[in-house]
Amino acid sequence: MQLLNASQYSEFAEYAQLRKMNQREAADALAFTAVDVKVRYDVRHTPLLLQSEDKAYLHLHNEYRLPDVLNSKLSLQQVEPFEIVKRICNLAYQLKILSNWHIHNIIFVAQLEPAVREDSYNRSIPNHPDAVEHSLNNEDYQYYEVKKVIN
Repeated sequence: MQLLNASQYSEFAEYAQLRKMNQREAADALAFTAVDVKVRYDVRHTPLLLQSEDKAYLHLHNEYRLPDVLNSKLSLQQVEPFEIVKRICNLAYQLKILSNWHIHNIIFVAQLEPAVREDSYNRSIPNHPDAVEHSLNNEDYQYYEVKKVIN
């Protein structure tokens, strides 16, 4: 075992002190970055709080598509306001969506935008009737069964 002389001991003590100072600076930098990220996130992400019977637009550009639309880039990016049935959790709502849309009625909040209740120009909001949903039990509708597919 080799003993340290006074100059080596002072070098090690200086190194240990420098290391602790660098660790504290790194911890401070991480804490500052965490606070900065939180502030930037909070500015852009306000919680979406909707009540039942409120209305919200559904954004179509990420995951949802309109039925019978071939080119999604040229189609609508958001569609008519749907009525909120209930809040499932902080991040999801159940909407009143017609069955012919063929999408699940529980929607993530990132896909929703609250509908404006009052117009800033005091215009009346039109009350359009709901879309006509085709009944699959209609006797006039003819069903065909495919027996064989030919190339």
